Amino acid sequence: DTVLSTMTGISPRQDLDRGSYTTVVASASYVTGSHNLKTGIQFRKGYFQESFQMNGDMVQILQNGVPTSVRIYNTPLTHREDVNPDLGWFLQDSWRLNRRLSLNLGLRFDRMAMSIPAQGAPGGAWVGPRSFPELNDVVSWNTWSPRIGFAWDVFGNSKTAIKGGISKYDVLEGSSLAQNVNPNFIAFSTCPWTSLTAPTPGQALTGCTGFSGNNNHIDPNMKRPYQWEYTVMIQRQIGANTSVSVGYYGRKFFDLFGVINTAVTPDDYTPLTFTSAAIGQPLTVFNQLPSTLGKINLLQKTLPSLYEHYNGVEFQLNTRIQKASVFAGFTIGKDYGTPSGTSTDFNNPNNLYNYAGNEGYDQTYQLRAGFTYQLPGKIAFAGSLRENSGLPQNRTYTVSNSDLASQGIKLTQVTQALIVAAPGAYRYPWQNLLDLRFSRVFRIHERWSIEPMADLFNTFNSSAVTSAVTAIGPSLLRPSNIDMGRLLRLGGRITF
Repeated sequence: DTVLSTMTGISPRQDLDRGSYTTVVASASYVTGSHNLKTGIQFRKGYFQESFQMNGDMVQILQNGVPTSVRIYNTPLTHREDVNPDLGWFLQDSWRLNRRLSLNLGLRFDRMAMSIPAQGAPGGAWVGPRSFPELNDVVSWNTWSPRIGFAWDVFGNSKTAIKGGISKYDVLEGSSLAQNVNPNFIAFSTCPWTSLTAPTPGQALTGCTGFSGNNNHIDPNMKRPYQWEYTVMIQRQIGANTSVSVGYYGRKFFDLFGVINTAVTPDDYTPLTFTSAAIGQPLTVFNQLPSTLGKINLLQKTLPSLYEHYNGVEFQLNTRIQKASVFAGFTIGKDYGTPSGTSTDFNNPNNLYNYAGNEGYDQTYQLRAGFTYQLPGKIAFAGSLRENSGLPQNRTYTVSNSDLASQGIKLTQVTQALIVAAPGAYRYPWQNLLDLRFSRVFRIHERWSIEPMADLFNTFNSSAVTSAVTAIGPSLLRPSNIDMGRLLRLGGRITF
């Protein structure tokens, strides 16, 4: 039920995953005078395989208890994708120019290639037997990533330092890119169905959206996404045992990719305005032209309209006071942008509604602190504190034909989800987590020691909600995850 966010009946599907990868890592260093050179390779090759079995090859969709549609699946199937290879070569040098200035220089080359071996699947309730030929070079990327960093002792007395750098990083990828265009991957078609009695296998269904299946493609000119990271920090020693610092951190992403259905363009949608009783305000939904229903040709490509950037400032304090040491850091930052990836059709204007906002892991304020203290009896007492503002929430509303009944219009795509509030307009509660540890080392021999430990996690027993139902309806904001409750763990370490 997409309104109540509930699931009834047996588990809809079973998965069986299997994979195998061969990894080789090697490096060599050469140190001479003011240079510390290092070079190496990182090599990975293997495959990922997954089997899907849907119970009945179908799931029925309801809205607040009212049946609206069924999703029929192309199962059973077993898909496989190969990574051959994921190769990286790097060269770096720590170069001390003089007593006050050092440089850290680096260059990395990466090659990423993926393929899909020949495979097939037996027939199911809604599809017949299938076979697919091998697909080579589904992705074939060669990229270079430079890096430069510096550390400058401003006055030459080792008390004031300015550090910074500019670095390029490729976005990590696995076999999921090949999965997205594997014609043997799991897919479903949504069909209108208003009876509580589900259709029988093989029954003729009309008005279905169609399977994506072998209609998924990757643009041969799609680039590998990457980011540039910019950092600068000023660090100052105050007194004999205290240092403070302030730093700026910036990240900007480039060549992000998304999916467009080239068979249905933005001009194939007509705007309709209605007032939702659940929200009490006018909404606009874009209705797909009936003549385009079931037309699918998904193209995964680099989209210049997609972006993401982060800017943050961090303050840090480190100090030692007799038997204690204290660390504290406070960060103010903002991660803003648009969604990217393969789950959204960017030719569908409904998916561009409030789609830009604070990204999923954006936390405006973050406080991190920790301490250690030597209690009497050689008992070590330590703690860590994590405080941060909550993650951004979405607000979604699923439009159905009942919303448009007063206008006498039928929604071609059966249902349509809308983001009615931009990510970040609502947030989860502030988190406050304190963890404590007590430990004591007992030396029982010159080479043997025993250290019993007692850890208390979430000392304040915080129950802040970390995820909840964000679909507008009776279950809105019903928690699905909260902070783990207070936990006492007793353990130990034996060293020999």
